Amino acid sequence: MACAVYLPPAGDADCQTMALAPLSAFTCCSVERAGRWYGLRSRRQRDVSMSSAHNSCSVDDGEEGVDSTDGATATAGDTTSGLLKIQSDFDLMSLDPKDKKEQDHYAVLGLAHLRYRASDDDVKKAYRNMVLKHHPDKRKDTGGYGRERLDAVFTCIKHANDVLSNPSSRRSYDSVDPNFDDAIPSNSANSKANFISVFGPVFERNSRWSRDQPMPLLGDDDTSYEDVDDFYGAWYEFDSWREFSYLDKEDVDKAESREERRWLERQNKQQRTQKKKEESTRLRTLVDNAYACDPRIRRFKEEAKRKKEDQKAAKAAAAKAAADERLRVQREKEEAERKQQEAEAEEARLQAEAARKTREANKKAMQRERKAFRTACKSHNYFTDDDAKRVSHMENVELLCEALSITQLERLRTEVSAANYADAKGAFDRQVSQLQSQQEREVRQAAEAAAAKRRAEAAASGKSASQNSWGNDDAALLVKAVKMHPAGTVNRWEVISQFVNQHSTSGATRTSKECISMAKNIQKDATMKKDVNKKAFERFDKQHGQAASRESVPTERTEGPSGMSPWTADEQKLLEKAMKAFPSSDPERWEKISAKVGTRSVVEVKKRVKELVDKVKAKKSAAAASK
Repeated sequence: MACAVYLPPAGDADCQTMALAPLSAFTCCSVERAGRWYGLRSRRQRDVSMSSAHNSCSVDDGEEGVDSTDGATATAGDTTSGLLKIQSDFDLMSLDPKDKKEQDHYAVLGLAHLRYRASDDDVKKAYRNMVLKHHPDKRKDTGGYGRERLDAVFTCIKHANDVLSNPSSRRSYDSVDPNFDDAIPSNSANSKANFISVFGPVFERNSRWSRDQPMPLLGDDDTSYEDVDDFYGAWYEFDSWREFSYLDKEDVDKAESREERRWLERQNKQQRTQKKKEESTRLRTLVDNAYACDPRIRRFKEEAKRKKEDQKAAKAAAAKAAADERLRVQREKEEAERKQQEAEAEEARLQAEAARKTREANKKAMQRERKAFRTACKSHNYFTDDDAKRVSHMENVELLCEALSITQLERLRTEVSAANYADAKGAFDRQVSQLQSQQEREVRQAAEAAAAKRRAEAAASGKSASQNSWGNDDAALLVKAVKMHPAGTVNRWEVISQFVNQHSTSGATRTSKECISMAKNIQKDATMKKDVNKKAFERFDKQHGQAASRESVPTERTEGPSGMSPWTADEQKLLEKAMKAFPSSDPERWEKISAKVGTRSVVEVKKRVKELVDKVKAKKSAAAASK
């Protein structure tokens, strides 16, 4: 291959061209005149005017700002007014419209050095310049790229302008600016040692997200307590405008139906809410770490503590002086009283300790005895194979544990444990019968005492009542009692007679036989029954007409063990709620029910439940018999 060397012509006719040294031998090599690097070099030559403007801008390793060295003031002929700075390492030709959402829009328009500080005019000018340079119809030098590649690049440039020129979409993009540093300092020794230098830039960087501008900054070591308090108060109430709609994973525009669109919107809303919570947590952690590392806070707390201690010491000194003066006068008297009180207190303590030990010993012994008795009864399967009777026997076991003394319980437990099944069951049944007889006897005695009291009151007021004649009021009470206690009720006629005697105002005491006889007469004589019902209705209408606002008094029953007061309506409601709240599978059911009622013991609660169960069974039996 032959090569020719052309020397430059002489600048003057008097000058001569001469060779100073021989040329080396020529070497043949292949040169690629079209390719990636050739196109890049061509673009750089084409944009030489813009690269000169870039040389006057320095970017400090990810920090957002402009350091102008020369040419800081733009000339009139500069189309970008000194604002458009092209990054030499950003290759527009590498952009892909498929990834336009992930591209750096500021870098695409040449505003990477300004980013969120760029004004709307800056965005317009930058876009106008990029259109003049990269529009496929206006671009003369394609740089070796095809029309499809140029159209793709311009599509990315147009998308960047669409995002940044719209305030709403630009706000969304600025909220997720990839160049923003979300890192926050930790609560470490280095953060405490260099507090201002570590946390100051972080607070200044994050203040851009606040709706309230300007936000107070960290200050320095000499900042007053009021300013520091205002700083943390403002940052703890930080109201961020940052939102994360730009990161939505679901594109609602691709929805094929209204339901799908709503579903996508809900998914996006959940993701935004989650990121908003994470952002709030990040800012709160920043403020918490700063507050924990702030040496000024520690200094303020120490000063406040020292001031408080000084005031407390002064107050204590004054109080001590006054107390010393009083103690000087009363010392001898108090010494004598102290010795006497110590002796009395020691004696009382010994007595109380002895009494406490005795009570504890008795209590523990009673608990052991009750547990042993329950275990013995349980070992005999509560003396029955019927589930319904077993529940009744379990209630009887609890009644015996509550009613018997430790001596009686120990004797009964010995009989139940040592004997065979038949003897143990006999001993258990005898003790239950004795307890029930005692309870019934106490009930009768209480009813008789109440009747005697009423008779005495009637005699004292000059009233006399016939023991054999039934008035309309007593007959109405009898009819009411018969309806309240249907056939099947345990000790039905005794309960009916007690009800009549309790509510009667005549002063007469009615026995169960008298109640049975009178009930038969009313049942046989239709006229008497009708008259009794009519009189009862007239009395009811008269009472409610004269005292309409008077509250009704709940009916009281005298059934139950000795000393048991009648159940009120409020107690009955509490019992019903507790029965529903605590199931039978709960081992501590009765204790919880008793605690819920509040005014009744476990024995009283079980007794009341048993009465209610008997009532229900009796009503069901009566209904079945009537059918």
